[in-house]
Amino acid sequence: MRKWHWFFEKTASRDYEEDDLPSTRPEVFWDVLKNQYRVLLGISLLLFLFALPFLGVHLYLDLQKAVTYQAFTAGSLAEDAYQDQIDMLNRLFLITIPIGAMIFSIGLAGAARIFKRLCFLQPVFFFDDFKKGIKENTWYFMGMAFLSSAIFSIFAWIRTLDSSNFIYSILLALSLVIVYPAFLFFIPVASLYQTKFLTAVGISFRIYVRSFLPFLPFLLGFVAPLGVEFIPDVAIKYIVLCLALVLVGPLLTLAFFLFSYWRFDKYINKERYPELVDRGVHRKKSH
Repeated sequence: MRKWHWFFEKTASRDYEEDDLPSTRPEVFWDVLKNQYRVLLGISLLLFLFALPFLGVHLYLDLQKAVTYQAFTAGSLAEDAYQDQIDMLNRLFLITIPIGAMIFSIGLAGAARIFKRLCFLQPVFFFDDFKKGIKENTWYFMGMAFLSSAIFSIFAWIRTLDSSNFIYSILLALSLVIVYPAFLFFIPVASLYQTKFLTAVGISFRIYVRSFLPFLPFLLGFVAPLGVEFIPDVAIKYIVLCLALVLVGPLLTLAFFLFSYWRFDKYINKERYPELVDRGVHRKKSH
């Protein structure tokens, strides 16, 4: 562990005084970004490793689509056969989504504990906390990842049967604006509260409903990576996707954790867990 000391810890040039401590959650965000950026980089790289299986399969399927399209434009593949192969590849991709989500959720379970400690301004012992997070949260995270991604894949599969059917498109949109956000809130909920799986799911839905409008920027941020599907060049598509995952992903997740804790304080902690209210935030006393 000593050889990683330089990478994950940073020594302050002077001792912190009480007035230096962040007094709002936006200040916590900038404090973590300034003093723990190497931890954030470490999280992003580890999460990228857990995303590689899904990215690899996705890349393979995209290359197969490109080969199929070349055969079609060269005239060696009839239009009906071309469309059948593209549909098959799209459906194969939908099957891989729940599997890839479950694998990624293992890394997310470990990262969630680190994000929680960063938001609470607690010391992070990177690999120890990552392993503890996996041990504590993996089954919950894998269950919710499979549930939410399977619902999306099923609705998307149904839509491929008749893309002109308005009802099918509505079902797919609902999975993105209802099920997916609940999964996002489930991450900080399950990593903070010791509760049953279904209870955590229920809390996630209730917090989402009460936080819909202020949550919208986060929803747009987390859905934005889907936009790479409209990039025709495969190389550019995956360069943009990888950069977004490594550089933007941890910052957006940190901000979302802080936002979630603000909502938890308002709707849960204030009455049930007062010891968690403003954890990591040192409100300045008014004189």
